[in-house]
Amino acid sequence: MHAGDFADDSSLRQNWKLIERQYHNRGYIKAKVEPAPTIDHAEKTVGYVVSVDPGPVYTMGALTIDNVTDDLRAAMLAAWKIPAGSVFNEGSILAFFATHGVNPALEQVFSSVNCRYFMHPNDNTHLVDLTLALEPKR
Repeated sequence: MHAGDFADDSSLRQNWKLIERQYHNRGYIKAKVEPAPTIDHAEKTVGYVVSVDPGPVYTMGALTIDNVTDDLRAAMLAAWKIPAGSVFNEGSILAFFATHGVNPALEQVFSSVNCRYFMHPNDNTHLVDLTLALEPKR
């Protein structure tokens, strides 16, 4: 949003989620975005000071792939680029499912199913175990 834009709830929530996703992509999967509004009734404007509590950095743990054949699981594991112990990047999961020209065989499979992921963070070790699942489209 820019100065002078109409501040509707939906757009504001999208902005806070965008900020939160940027932290998630850098391993801060528990980041908390706190917008604090300042309302000027005379000018009929609102401004926001946004603070973020990033929390700890999480790293990649184990990867599990469900609902696929052994051959497809092997192909997906071979294509996965985030090694265990590296900073967890939630955005890379979406990039993986959108292979676009990188791996045509996986791209064809992914386009014909619903690709889902489930993060299993461990707050003691700051590891994120990840489950990828392919489900039939309805």
